Amino acid sequence: MEIEEVKKEVVKILKDELPRGYAAFFFGSRVTGTASERADLDVGIEQDNGKVIPFEIMSKIKGGIESLPTLFTIDVVDFSTLSDDFKKVAKQTIETIICV
Repeated sequence: MEIEEVKKEVVKILKDELPRGYAAFFFGSRVTGTASERADLDVGIEQDNGKVIPFEIMSKIKGGIESLPTLFTIDVVDFSTLSDDFKKVAKQTIETIICV
């Protein structure tokens, strides 16, 4: 699958699995335009209340994403678990997927 096809499939999975109160976005080199051909695709997820995303939700999302036929890695990251410094840098360039 080409990157744009993969991104569309990731969006479908997130829309199916994320309840209200969550935001999801692509970030990293695939968004900034500095990615190599085999660079990973970074997906960030946050709850409006800043709490850790429940295991059940992350498990369903990661399971769906792992089943996609692609040669590169897709990293799904709960932004509530990251340092403020990392979040600040990562959020400088994002591509919003869903915000409910």
